[in-house]
Amino acid sequence: FDDYLEYFMEENISDFKVRTLNIFHSQEAIVGIQCVYVTDDEEIEAPARIAHNNNIKQSFIEFAPKEYITEIFGELDQKENLAALTIVTSMNKRINVGNPGVRKFRVNVPASGYVLAGVGGSFRNRGIDSLYFYYI
Repeated sequence: FDDYLEYFMEENISDFKVRTLNIFHSQEAIVGIQCVYVTDDEEIEAPARIAHNNNIKQSFIEFAPKEYITEIFGELDQKENLAALTIVTSMNKRINVGNPGVRKFRVNVPASGYVLAGVGGSFRNRGIDSLYFYYI
């Protein structure tokens, strides 16, 4: 899944920013993601990308204007799915979802000031197995 490739390729990428990031998680893994995008005059809710909908919970983080991500880290399960995910912002907001896994990971984020513009990734084995972020 990739919202930019599906929805925004013909638009100016700098016009879109993520206002809200919804994360769907089960007892076993992070199973889905959804972005709510904002432009100067419009809010666009992209489809929720969910591997399955058995006993899932939803958590979210909402970004203020000019708020940016300072840390992304988590853990993978034995099947290489995201088991846990933590995102920290420049305004000290933190979303921490999922359960402990077997292998930790940390994502390099861009220098300060780059705001989240989009999310993409893929599913495997009933969970998200890759996740990437666009920044502007």
